[in-house]
Amino acid sequence: MTANGASSWSSLEKFNVKVDTQTGGATCTIPILTSFRRSSDVDPVLSLEYSSGAAGSSGVFGMGWRLAGVDSISRKTSRGVPTYDDDAAADVFVHSALGDLVPSDKPTGTIDGHNVRGYRARVEGQPTHVEQWRTTDGADTLWRVTSSDNIIAIHGLSDSDRIFCQTGSGPSAKKKVFSWLTSEQYDSHGDYIVYTYNPEDNVCESGVFDGTHSSFSQRYLKSIQYGNATTSRSVDDSNAVTRPSDWLFEVVLDFGEHNDERPTTKAESAWNRRHDPFSTYNSGFEIRTYHRCSRVLIFHHFPSELGRQDCLVSSTCFDYETDERSGASFLASSVQKGHSPKGDNDYWTLAMPPVELGYTKGPTDLADLPVEETDLRISGLDTSMAQWVDLDGEGAPGIFTKSKGGGWYYQRNVTGADGPPEVGEPRPARALDVVVVTENGGLRGFYERDEDDGWLNYVPFKLQPKFNNPEDYRSVNLSGTDTADSLSMALMAGGSLVWHSSLGSDGFGPAQAAIGAPVLSLGDPTSLIHLCDMTSDGLADMVEIRNGNVGYWPNTGRGTFECRIIMGNAPLMAAGGLFSPQRVRLADIMGLGQPTCFMCAPRAVLWPYYNRSGNDWSDGDLIPGFNLLDRTSAVDILDLGGHVLTSLCWVSDLYRGGGDDDAGSTSGLSTVRLVNLLGPQRPGLLEKWSNGTGLETTCTYKSSFSFYSEDEAQGTPWTTKLPFPLLCVSQTVMVDQVTQTSSTARYAYHNGYYDYTEKIFRGFQIAETWDTEEFDSMTASPF
Repeated sequence: MTANGASSWSSLEKFNVKVDTQTGGATCTIPILTSFRRSSDVDPVLSLEYSSGAAGSSGVFGMGWRLAGVDSISRKTSRGVPTYDDDAAADVFVHSALGDLVPSDKPTGTIDGHNVRGYRARVEGQPTHVEQWRTTDGADTLWRVTSSDNIIAIHGLSDSDRIFCQTGSGPSAKKKVFSWLTSEQYDSHGDYIVYTYNPEDNVCESGVFDGTHSSFSQRYLKSIQYGNATTSRSVDDSNAVTRPSDWLFEVVLDFGEHNDERPTTKAESAWNRRHDPFSTYNSGFEIRTYHRCSRVLIFHHFPSELGRQDCLVSSTCFDYETDERSGASFLASSVQKGHSPKGDNDYWTLAMPPVELGYTKGPTDLADLPVEETDLRISGLDTSMAQWVDLDGEGAPGIFTKSKGGGWYYQRNVTGADGPPEVGEPRPARALDVVVVTENGGLRGFYERDEDDGWLNYVPFKLQPKFNNPEDYRSVNLSGTDTADSLSMALMAGGSLVWHSSLGSDGFGPAQAAIGAPVLSLGDPTSLIHLCDMTSDGLADMVEIRNGNVGYWPNTGRGTFECRIIMGNAPLMAAGGLFSPQRVRLADIMGLGQPTCFMCAPRAVLWPYYNRSGNDWSDGDLIPGFNLLDRTSAVDILDLGGHVLTSLCWVSDLYRGGGDDDAGSTSGLSTVRLVNLLGPQRPGLLEKWSNGTGLETTCTYKSSFSFYSEDEAQGTPWTTKLPFPLLCVSQTVMVDQVTQTSSTARYAYHNGYYDYTEKIFRGFQIAETWDTEEFDSMTASPF
């Protein structure tokens, strides 16, 4: 509502919380109040949407939140970094609302100097006609989408509506367009709507604020103009469409550049810089986000009736909180306000109660973390003879052991839903997806598992690269395809590093220069060279860690790296020359896709330093009490119980059986000590929300591996397997303080399926729901 009732709610604008039983995720929708005309299908319907499945992804509205109601078309990245080879149609395009787009079988036509190619949604709902308009010389591309209601949307009409990177200059310049944003929409009745975007400019109130990054590819939605007073359609020619300029309504997103009390549609200062800017590189180039939206403003342009050209009628304001360790931004509350003109340039303002949001938190004092101990019938975990591996692809690691006799044994993880870590009896290892055999410095072939956890016959690679020194090579995902490419860490002929792209069962491609990759010494005792994702984009960056100095070279896919990023507040982990790279561990413990740096100090303490969006590091936290931490090679950081809770684990043998100490024997006994670094649930998940008028909802999450283990214990094992655990909503409790009622919903999930071809989780085959209600007169009432 507004202060004078000038705006109205749409029937779709409701604060909404629900559970997606197909994926087990929680979703939350916060409406953004906009003005609607009497009869129009092209008015903007905006809202903020949260998904627990995207809780580790940051954006303009904080972790896990995105703006819904404004569509775009982008190149797909889940199957690899885009090639930008449109002549070969090598990339898949994705519409933000329709999903994957597939080319139509109709022939390409030519209209107004454009080659027009039709596309269809891979999974069709409402009939929608999608066209790619590409100039005949291939230099420019836009998209045209026509809905079943005959509403036409144009995406990427100009460079200001595109996220792109231009390489080279002059005639050889090439433009890599990653996303086409909505430029305009219009219908057959003459209604029109125009979207405007602000480009990144690396400028804030204090001037240029970042000299390390020079990417200006990001685009921020700035305004939506609609309600044209003059029709866009010609009375004589219905096909003629003219963009109007006389708008009655305008939506403006404020990034800190508008006046707090008396804003207009014009920016009055430089926009604010967020404290947690971040970059992604899986588009093939850097897209850096420096800004965060603080509010959405709705203006009416009726100067005769309202006494001013830009009259603010409503606003939706956002407040954020910052995680003290990771520095990440979380949307904490949203307030909707109504405004009425007061005097010449002031406003009367009324505010609705705020929508308040709460997130799961990690332990406040790491010094109080308890050390748990579990005795397991294994031996060799403190040596290189055994390691934690999820050999069966069940979502939790077991123990993969090599015996002195040369045999391999595997003890699968049989941890219960809420019990301590536990492994089963040793059995011969038979269930690894692919095993690569190395002979004489080359990758020769593989054994593949069958559906019965056995082995198929040995298959030689069709293409077998020759390695001069296999120890110099690292298996790493360089192309973003989730396959193990091979990167040489040693300088090759020509003065650069080389890499071999994985071709799956065909082997490896020819040697290619790793463009931009640094030449680092693997034998330097003062540094640690590591390959891991520092920016949460799914690509493994090259990291060099020294005492008091940490830098990384961002991976932009297909064997190319950006210039080095030197991180601020680098950990000083030891005094003098006492720094030992062997005592450093990197692992993502916050669920944000960015590794935390751990220093295992020799005096029974652990120092974690948290990665802050690839920009800098937090100060170190002290975790004491790590007795018997005398073998750094036995320290692992992993999700031992499959609960999406990272633990630091180390091993000390208490008893080792006699004989040949074969790892397949059950006589060995080891004590596994572990510390849960996160608490009862992973931090950063939306767990509580209130609509401000008495309705509160609390959400509890549970790992998919817990449901998997419960079903197996009850004699109804899953017919499918998930290769990694997912957090699923196990219970929601909705309390209405006004009516004094409470409703509880419990959920259980079965047979989760992961599509290895598309590299995406498809959902659960079965989901069960139990609903109960309580009233204030009942026993054990929450009131």
